[in-house]
Amino acid sequence: AIAVNIPHKIGDKKDTATLRIMTWNVQDFVNLPEKSEVRYKMLHIISQKNPDILCVQEFTNVEGGRWRVSVRKELDSMGYKYYFAANDLVSTNRFDAVVTRGSAIFSKTHFTDSGRINIRHDAMNENLIYANIKFNNRLLRIYTAHLASYELYRDTVNTEKDVYAITYDRKRAIQYKLREVAQLHQDEAKIIHNAMSKA
Repeated sequence: AIAVNIPHKIGDKKDTATLRIMTWNVQDFVNLPEKSEVRYKMLHIISQKNPDILCVQEFTNVEGGRWRVSVRKELDSMGYKYYFAANDLVSTNRFDAVVTRGSAIFSKTHFTDSGRINIRHDAMNENLIYANIKFNNRLLRIYTAHLASYELYRDTVNTEKDVYAITYDRKRAIQYKLREVAQLHQDEAKIIHNAMSKA
């Protein structure tokens, strides 16, 4: 396994001898239909930056939906023919569309291997996934994962109260939650490190 460092800000042009990897927490592509402006802009940025490998977290895909075009199919039409997803949560909606959630890796190059490794043990996990590709006669393993979210304000979504007021009122509870999730991140990081060490 080789770690690849990508500059935070990259231009649109790239050398053909360079492997460009983009990682993005897409938050369900903002959970909007394919004609939404936000989803269109996100797909446009991916197209503009033209990564060879696209790693996404908090990814939701809908297959067979009446009102939505599959994000996977949209990315396929952009040249990302190879796809591996954690599919941590799979469900069927009322229109018999199959909804899958989790991290995913899209690639313009075929995978020689792929797999997933559990990093958390609850219903809302997103597994660590990996995919192997050959690039310039070298075998590379690409990893992506979504660590546990802090979810500090999940129960306040429908409140009118200011976030600063909520934080002040709950400062002890929030401090506890920050410590709890930081410990969980350490545990997840150990599992990821061990998995990478064995590759």
